Amino acid sequence: MNLHVKIRCALTVVGLILFFGSQSFAQGCGTIITNRIMATTYCFAGPVSTQSTIFQPEATVVNGPTSPSIEYSWEFSLTPSGPFRPSPITASTQHLIISNQLPTSYWRRKVVLVGTSCSHTSDVVAITMEPVPVITNGPVRSESVCAGSGTQFVELPAVTTTPATPFSLQWQIDDGVGFHDISPGGVFTGENSQRLNIRDVTGLGDVRFQCVVTNTTPNACMSKSAIYSLHELPKPETTSLMRDLCEERAITGTAQIDLQTLEAEVTLSLPDRAVVWHDKQTNVLINDPAHFQIVNTATVRAVVSNTTTGCETSAEVTLNIKPKPLAMATSPASAICSGSTADLEISGGEQFVWIVNSPPEVTGAKPGEGEVIHDVLVNTGATTMTVFYIITPTENGCTGDDLPVDVEVLPALRAYDVTGGGSLCEGDVGVVVGLSDSQPNINYALHFNGTNTGTVVQGRGGPLAFPFPVNHAGEYTAVGTIVGKCETPMTGTVAVVVNTTPQGTGAIIGESDICEGTSASYAASGWTNADNYRWTLSPELSGASADAEQKEVMADVPGTATMIVEPHNPCGTGRPAQKSITINPKPTGTLVAPEKIYVGTPFIPTFETTAAIAQWQWTFGDGDVAQQSQPEKTYAQPGQYTLSVNVTDNRECTETTDTEIAVEEAPLLNVYSIKNVITANGDPENGFLFVENLDKFPANEVVLINRWGGEVFRQRHYANDWDARGSNGFLPAGNYVCIVRLTERGQTFSRTVTIVRD
Repeated sequence: MNLHVKIRCALTVVGLILFFGSQSFAQGCGTIITNRIMATTYCFAGPVSTQSTIFQPEATVVNGPTSPSIEYSWEFSLTPSGPFRPSPITASTQHLIISNQLPTSYWRRKVVLVGTSCSHTSDVVAITMEPVPVITNGPVRSESVCAGSGTQFVELPAVTTTPATPFSLQWQIDDGVGFHDISPGGVFTGENSQRLNIRDVTGLGDVRFQCVVTNTTPNACMSKSAIYSLHELPKPETTSLMRDLCEERAITGTAQIDLQTLEAEVTLSLPDRAVVWHDKQTNVLINDPAHFQIVNTATVRAVVSNTTTGCETSAEVTLNIKPKPLAMATSPASAICSGSTADLEISGGEQFVWIVNSPPEVTGAKPGEGEVIHDVLVNTGATTMTVFYIITPTENGCTGDDLPVDVEVLPALRAYDVTGGGSLCEGDVGVVVGLSDSQPNINYALHFNGTNTGTVVQGRGGPLAFPFPVNHAGEYTAVGTIVGKCETPMTGTVAVVVNTTPQGTGAIIGESDICEGTSASYAASGWTNADNYRWTLSPELSGASADAEQKEVMADVPGTATMIVEPHNPCGTGRPAQKSITINPKPTGTLVAPEKIYVGTPFIPTFETTAAIAQWQWTFGDGDVAQQSQPEKTYAQPGQYTLSVNVTDNRECTETTDTEIAVEEAPLLNVYSIKNVITANGDPENGFLFVENLDKFPANEVVLINRWGGEVFRQRHYANDWDARGSNGFLPAGNYVCIVRLTERGQTFSRTVTIVRD
């Protein structure tokens, strides 16, 4: 609710205030005294016979004694020009005390500075006394009103002005922010009269009201009424509902409802409530809301009252009836076979659920939902059984009456194993085909390669055999039937095989050339009806004894070998086959390696053979491999190694030869290994150019150069056996340079050597 209000000052005393007086030298001294008083129209609220105090400013001393003492006195006159006489009421006070009886009078104030001759008299001011309007208030009230209702509880019985003058009234409201004028419009009327009307208190909450009365004199004196309080009581919150009811009996269009079950939904958040129901169309009270009967549709009104505050409101409930579904279903015209499907199509509703009552002998019947029952039913009993389905339809939330449907299920035909059959030789009488068991009064038909032979035997319980032995090759089975339908195949098939001796011209499949010491696989091929094979080997071949189609043989001796194979089955032996095989000798030879092998020193192993070798595969025991005929190898670590070579000749025969070798650390040799003195006198002691450990490096070269750079000695594969003799005898004494080159390592050392002669 919008309240249009305007702010208006509500005062008890209203008047025009003017300052008069003077600031001048006091009489008889040089002190400046400020002595101002106010002219005013004073609105008083008390009786005329009483007095009012009009507060006036204090007189001040501008220059003079510190903390002066000032005496006041007042004089008045009924005319501006006097004569003035002392006030009979106001004594020596700063403020003016005046009788309410005086209409307009004229006043001045005299001040005297105590203890001095200084004094001052103010200017003359007019004082007008006017009474405020007198309000006769009604009883001070506080009222609680339900939201949605109105009230006229705020009113003033009488207003009096003295003298009698017109006056105006303005009602004000305090809605939490202070009193302010009530504007015209909205929920209020009479905002300028003695009675304030409130059409609807909804939204006001807890508020206060007062009336301001102002007379129409120029001074506009005003009074305020007593304060009235209003408390808004909330009405119950309700909501309208629409409910669909399901038809109680199909096609009748009638239903019954307990309206009391809707009270909590109609009423929001009001536990302390009372609800009375009315038929909206007739506005008649519903005496028995717990059993309210409707036909097709109805609208009712719930009048909800708060049992604590008495406030009430209403809400409408619209009730509609939905039709009750009526289910129908198709069912089999006769008993169904065990293991077949019961298909029941259901109509007459939107959704359907069903339960099942089935004897323990029948499996596959299960509860469900949908528009089709599709159950595979198996009757394990000896007689026909009945399954009962109870179908419940629903549509638009309404549940229809249950529909019972029954389905008869014939006993299951048990599948027994087909027996007999087997193999026979061409010309034999035949074999028997039968069943491991049978059911009484069930007909069993013999089928050959999927076709009914017309041979039928009736079961009597227990195993049975079909008449006449069968001697035609093929697949045989049996099918059981009951009352001319419900065919059930028996378990499995049996085969009848008519055999002959192995037929055809066979051959031995495999290599015609093999290597000595190798194995080869051969296969017998080309015969039919052979169950096993008998192999015959010449002495050059060997192999495990076996009658299998495959034969694994070992070539033991070079030369030409022969193998023969004969096909067999229970009916006899077929025509044999023969194969000649050439056995090639494997390549042989000798693996040759140096007697001494040193770390970091390359060597070349060889394989000496007379065979025509096409491929070599060397392994050195340290992870290295080579495929040359004479590979060069250098070991990085000392130790025992297996040196191996696998050779393949031009007929693809292979042989592997290996030997164990020891790799030693290479002897140390450096510049200091060269002895630096030779005694060239034929004495064995220091009489030779000697290099320590040189014998470990036979691929060497030693050179001696004189001090002029001339070469005086050179020897490859030096063996520490030169005694410093030249072509003309021992070399002259002196210093020479000896140079040692190690070809295998690519190293060169040199040192000065001194030849000494005695």
